[in-house]
Amino acid sequence: KARIGEFIDGGVVFGVPFKKEWSSPFTDAGYDSKMKHIRSFQIKSKSDCVVKIETDLESKEYSISGSEKAQRIKADVRGYKYRLTIQSSTASEQTISNVKVTMAVFLWSFLKTHPDMLRG
Repeated sequence: KARIGEFIDGGVVFGVPFKKEWSSPFTDAGYDSKMKHIRSFQIKSKSDCVVKIETDLESKEYSISGSEKAQRIKADVRGYKYRLTIQSSTASEQTISNVKVTMAVFLWSFLKTHPDMLRG
């Protein structure tokens, strides 16, 4: 007798956890032609996860250890549009909340024509 699947809580098939992923759409946060500097983000994740911040200029990943408390992570990512992706492969139920992004918006267009000035 062959088994082809098994449904249980937590997203596990025959003991192997599924990859769980959530992605926001790309956004300019209402400032279409302005450079954004994502300084940090906050997240509360009960299990380990990976947060990826992608922009049109760069991409960075951050490994987050599970905690009952919200954690603030320094990001230092720049771009005109960005999105967040949260990934987890925990065998238990994943709970993520309190996601907040802190960013600065550059209100001048000098950086668009002089990208070498981004990192000083």
